[in-house]
Amino acid sequence: MKALRYSTTGIKLVDAPRPIIANDDDVIVEIAATGICGTDVQILLGQLDANEGVILGHESSGVLIAVGSAVDNLEVDDRVVINPTYYCTECRQCRRGYVNYCEGKLRGEAGVSTDGMFAEFYRSSSRFVHRIPDAISFASATLTEPLACVLTGLARTRIQIGDRVLVLGAGPIGLLTAVACEARGATVEVVESDPQRSELAARILDASVVTSVDSTTAPMVELAVDTVGRCVDSLLPRIDRGGQILLLGIARGYRASIPLAQLVERGIDLVASCDTAGSYPAALDLLASEPRSRRIVTAEFRLADFEAALISLGVDYRARTRGNSSQAKVVLVP
Repeated sequence: MKALRYSTTGIKLVDAPRPIIANDDDVIVEIAATGICGTDVQILLGQLDANEGVILGHESSGVLIAVGSAVDNLEVDDRVVINPTYYCTECRQCRRGYVNYCEGKLRGEAGVSTDGMFAEFYRSSSRFVHRIPDAISFASATLTEPLACVLTGLARTRIQIGDRVLVLGAGPIGLLTAVACEARGATVEVVESDPQRSELAARILDASVVTSVDSTTAPMVELAVDTVGRCVDSLLPRIDRGGQILLLGIARGYRASIPLAQLVERGIDLVASCDTAGSYPAALDLLASEPRSRRIVTAEFRLADFEAALISLGVDYRARTRGNSSQAKVVLVP
């Protein structure tokens, strides 16, 4: 099979062994689409470590072509999405329900520590795959993992009908956050400093997207969500008393300067989340019911054209530079 294999010198399309059933609960997925995630980009830019020689990619959907003898809840030809995050179910974190922080995760994170899904086929345990509703295309289904992250984060907040929410960043996570918050009855304001991405986000959301956080005339909000990972400092003036800040973005190396006294005096909660937990079914339901969420995939490229796909995202992995993107979510198809 063809696959995109990573090394510290770059990424190459190579021939790789086709996976086979190794355990009774295994399934083999013929990959239909895999989203390019910020994690993949950070690896290629040298900002995040991955095992040498690993196949990248972890936001995938496809069709089951083989199931192990002990699998009784899935069948060949099922359309599925794959949960890439290993969890053992037995360690202390798993028993507490924090499966994304499983003590064995670092030994089994698809596309980082073990082979991922920028490939034609992938082997998984049956507990890590979910059927896709008929209303969702394979490309749209690649949004399930990032949307599950968003929904788990929102579950840690007090968002309710009528709340005002400020979303910082109009990348895929920001767009999914906006859709999810509006589905909960909130009024959402999206801020994106890049005019090109702001215009694209406005078309996807059917709503205006502003380019700066205006703390002088804009209303205070009950919840602010930083999907960029380096803007928490600018959010505090917009948070109403008793409000919350949810951190979903990861900007490695960024250090924030927050006046802690203001958090205490105004009763503001600071919440951080990077967890899909049990949110896959809810994510699939939202993707099926909310057409705007499915517009977030804006381009598809073949595996062999991965360099062009990265360029469309403003990424030059050879020079290890990143500029503005002309796309929201880009997927690779075999």
